[in-house]
Amino acid sequence: MFDGTPRRRRLPQPCDRVCIPGTELQVSPICIGVVADPDVVSAAFEEGINFFFISADMHWPVYEATRVGLARLAARVPREAFVVATASYVTQPEFLTAPFAEVCDSLSGIDSLDILVAGGSYGTDLIQRLDVLQHHKAGAYLGAQAVGVSFHDRNAARVALTKGLVDIGFVRYNAGHPGAISDLFPHLAARDGAGPLAFNFTSLAGWVPASRVEELGLGGLDWIPQAADHYRFALTRPEVTGVLCAPATKEQLNEIVAALHSPPLSAEDEEYLVKLQMLATGAAELA
Repeated sequence: MFDGTPRRRRLPQPCDRVCIPGTELQVSPICIGVVADPDVVSAAFEEGINFFFISADMHWPVYEATRVGLARLAARVPREAFVVATASYVTQPEFLTAPFAEVCDSLSGIDSLDILVAGGSYGTDLIQRLDVLQHHKAGAYLGAQAVGVSFHDRNAARVALTKGLVDIGFVRYNAGHPGAISDLFPHLAARDGAGPLAFNFTSLAGWVPASRVEELGLGGLDWIPQAADHYRFALTRPEVTGVLCAPATKEQLNEIVAALHSPPLSAEDEEYLVKLQMLATGAAELA
């Protein structure tokens, strides 16, 4: 599956910056979402990460610590020092605006949102939701400069990212769901680095914990991948601009940062992670 496919020679670093097309926004290739400890937000910022993601509605409770951390960050650094992407899963246009306003109302020191994201989108509702978000961006709604989509449909992602319908797209690619390597990435590669950014999410969906490896009788393997190695898996692909991460603690954040100092994965390593996940789910044998 991975032989002959291009891969990065160096993994993106927290202090790197990529420009969201058509805007003045410069974001780190690492984006922080759900955390359990609010201090992770400031710790990430100190590592050079300036990109944060929160939900405006459906997953509101699980982002509580992230919101607290962002409010603390806003109290000590200029608002323009970091970028906030906010997702709404509401599909009806008349309701799509309210959740974003509620986010600003709940965050002390943050009265603007940089990126408005339509969460969990499929092809059937994509255009309608993008029309609403583009309207708000054009009207400088809550200071937004860009619109994005988190895709649950790779065909919709392919259309939106190759036709420039969004400024940033969040797509799924992991050892448990590697299909993007054949049905999405070739189309993104054809853009030759131009066009909307593609950030990965659910990177850890294919991770097999060490305890499960032991259960499988594979404790003697030369390499038992850690969770952070799966961010390396995603970022080895040059079509993936960055990753949305959910480090619960500062220790987990440190593990992610340390993993990025390692080399990109080889084709053999990529295949290994996929096969290990398949073995763990009973779908294959590890050769």
